[in-house]
Amino acid sequence: MGIGKTLNKLRVANIIEEGKIGGPQIRIVNVAKAMKAEIDTTVIMPNENSEPFQKLLDENDVSYKTFWMSRITKEVLIALRYFVFFPYEIARLAIYFHKEKFDIVHVSGGSWQYKGFLAAKLTGIKVIWHLNDTMMPLIFKVIFGLLSKYADSYIYASERTKSYYEKYCDKSKSSAVIPAPVDTIKFSQDYEIKLDRDFEQICHEKMVVGMVANINPVKGIDTFVKVARTFSESMPEVVFVVVGPTHKNQLEYFKSVKKINSMKPIGNVVFLDAREDVRPFLKRFDIYLCTSRAESSPLSVWEAMSMGKPIVSTNVGDVPLYVKHKINGFIAETEDYKSLGSYIAILLQKPSMRTAFGQNSREIAINELDISICSKRHIDAYLSV
Repeated sequence: MGIGKTLNKLRVANIIEEGKIGGPQIRIVNVAKAMKAEIDTTVIMPNENSEPFQKLLDENDVSYKTFWMSRITKEVLIALRYFVFFPYEIARLAIYFHKEKFDIVHVSGGSWQYKGFLAAKLTGIKVIWHLNDTMMPLIFKVIFGLLSKYADSYIYASERTKSYYEKYCDKSKSSAVIPAPVDTIKFSQDYEIKLDRDFEQICHEKMVVGMVANINPVKGIDTFVKVARTFSESMPEVVFVVVGPTHKNQLEYFKSVKKINSMKPIGNVVFLDAREDVRPFLKRFDIYLCTSRAESSPLSVWEAMSMGKPIVSTNVGDVPLYVKHKINGFIAETEDYKSLGSYIAILLQKPSMRTAFGQNSREIAINELDISICSKRHIDAYLSV
């Protein structure tokens, strides 16, 4: 997509080193679109594995630029490529930043995203480092600690992320806590549902407990299956559904998860691949279940709240700030599948509670997590530097 200089607007390069679509990528698109009248954003991303991300940016008329960027991985050859080409990739980014005369480089994606930071520092451009996790290997935290004090500002995706990283950051510099934003108009209970036939057959005349997530251990898919297993005989009219992709590096984990499910004779767990639009599934879910072991500001939970769903979740990230226990959902400790299951049982047996909790979820999403609120906070963060 062509990139041109816009007069009287801050020009921001929002760089992320992971091309696969997830919460940070969706946040980037939504915020860039919402700020368009005041901020000129160009998204920088790898060309590898980023086609759906590029499509989403095109659909929302957000400018972007792709680069060949190697990634950190446990795969030895790809990891070696990352280190070999590291200086070259930083140099290319620095040349591009200088040529385009950006005012700010917004480093998205977390504490391991070093290339955009280093390229910006080489060109003297202000840097905002966006931190969005609460669990990172020690080596990445050490490197971040060495670099982070040279950032000009910080955005934390949650209060827990701030607590996790604040000791590595320069507290004299500006910072903001900004949750992942949800478009509460797009994610509304008034959305007209159009289910695909396979899902219609799966959930026909059943109660549905669902989650939208990539298949990986951090999302606690094994805990999700253990919760479902407790219902397989006692409440066969309940089906548990996970909507999300399984990437190559998680195939072994996925196999182990499916073995948990096979321990009971009734298979009440269904895995569906990623969908471009998850709203039909959220609309059909009776309860949204989040079983993550670690989160910061889980967009999928906020989207379910925006669509008026009661939430049952583990105590991760800032979920307890917005999923208020016994107000719009229930909170249990991570991996405590028995408590999660007992809360789901309560909601399944009390339709009026599900309705009340869902209404409260919608109200909280509108008042505290809407894109209009979060985009304004991003603008303030940019102006602060």
